Amino acid sequence: MPDVRLNSSYRTVIGILLSITLVLVGVTFFFFDPARSSFYPVCMFHKLTGLNCPGCGGLRALHQLTHGNFVTAFHYNPLLMVLLPFITFITLRWQIRGREAFVGNTVLFRPAALWLLLAVTLLFTVLRNLPGPAFEWMSP
Repeated sequence: MPDVRLNSSYRTVIGILLSITLVLVGVTFFFFDPARSSFYPVCMFHKLTGLNCPGCGGLRALHQLTHGNFVTAFHYNPLLMVLLPFITFITLRWQIRGREAFVGNTVLFRPAALWLLLAVTLLFTVLRNLPGPAFEWMSP
């Protein structure tokens, strides 16, 4: 039988490290605008093709989010802003339940949900790169 305390202490250490990392990342996004700071990574997909990947605008969106500008953050990357609550929920669920968070009757981890996420991401990528005013709001 596995030692539950080891699993619990492992999650505690990971939780503390994750919290420290999130605070540092949040402070970095708050004080350094990705549009003006050169140390942020460049999107290689955009650089090579001129098209926007699903993550394009994500760093600028997080910068705006740390300043409370939700509408501007949504403008930079709507998909990220819609998925952020789910990412937060999954992270907290893992922190509380450990590996058990990913087993069982969890709707978010069924193959159909993951395929749907892939399809939505691909559709978002295609739509945000279409010319014309119809989907212009999806481009950063």
